[in-house]
Amino acid sequence: MKQIKSMRELCSILSRIEDIDREIAIFLYLYGYDARPEIVDPNTELIQAGTSLDFDFTAAAKVMHKVCKEQKQNGHPEVAVKAMEFCLRLSDLERDVMDKNTQ
Repeated sequence: MKQIKSMRELCSILSRIEDIDREIAIFLYLYGYDARPEIVDPNTELIQAGTSLDFDFTAAAKVMHKVCKEQKQNGHPEVAVKAMEFCLRLSDLERDVMDKNTQ
C-alpha cells in the first residue's frame, strides 16, 4: 500500500474530505433532511479521526442517492441534480484516496 508522501498531499485530501462533509451537511440541513432519520442516521459520523482517518463514502453516497430520488419524485430536479453532483464528487474523491492507498 502506497503511503501519502507529503504533508501537503495529506492536507489537500483532508481538506477535500472536510469540504464535502460540510457542504453535504449544509445541503441536508437546508432541505430538511438532517431531521429525517429514514434518510440520515443521526448517530452516523462520516468523519472519524484517531490514529487513522476514515470517511464513509458509501454512507454519504447512499444519503445523497435517497435525496436525489425523493427530490425527483417531488418535482425538484435542480435539487436532485445537486445531490447527484455530490455523488460524483464523492466517487472521484474516493477513487483518488483509494488510488493513493493501493499504489
